[in-house]
Amino acid sequence: AGRARPIKSGSGQFLRYFPAVFIGVARLRLQKSSENASNLAQCVSPKSMNIAQILLLLSVISNITAYFIYFGLILKNKIRPHAVTYLVWFIVLGLNFTIQLFSGVGVGSVLLFTNLIGCFLIFIISWRKKNISYDKVDWLYFFLAIFAVLLWVATKTPIYSVVLSCLIDALALAPSFRKSFKKPHEDSALTFFVSSFEYMFSLPSYKIFSATVLLYPVFVLSIDLIYAIFILLRRLVIKRPF
Repeated sequence: AGRARPIKSGSGQFLRYFPAVFIGVARLRLQKSSENASNLAQCVSPKSMNIAQILLLLSVISNITAYFIYFGLILKNKIRPHAVTYLVWFIVLGLNFTIQLFSGVGVGSVLLFTNLIGCFLIFIISWRKKNISYDKVDWLYFFLAIFAVLLWVATKTPIYSVVLSCLIDALALAPSFRKSFKKPHEDSALTFFVSSFEYMFSLPSYKIFSATVLLYPVFVLSIDLIYAIFILLRRLVIKRPF
């Protein structure tokens, strides 16, 4: 993506107010899903937990732990993740979490929630540490993610937005693939391996199974696994600089 450049004032203002706009849109959709939200809270009661929910709980604990490790690596300057990628993932994860909650997935959607919070925090940390390099393609991914949100709001048919989310997710990871091809030691393969298995273990806890709710998590666990393997393969070619 070229050398890092500071965000221009217009872009900075847009990013500053975007989270409030995104949350406002999500609230409009969640007003109609209060019953599903209530069911989600009831599912986490220890008395009602089954094997699937125990696997989900372990996945969430693993997910949160992995993010704290990832935060530490960023703060120690051992890795420099692509900030724009994580901003786009935050939007896409927020969209799919809201769709799952609205569809009645239940407690299984918690993993998407912890991931969207984690991606947003990684973006903020990376932005503050000036780990930002972007070009017109990166902003294309960003506005496609915004379009996916608006598409669901306009059509009230979530499957279109889910399919677009998968495409955006793959495109948003492209800069990270490009970066890791040259500098494979600046990202964490373990984080993506763990993320892949976390999604796998969360699926049995879903209350419903349909293309709308399954497509995105299955896609993410697949692409995360591919990216982790890609990093390891590149590390065999490029040794860590001393």
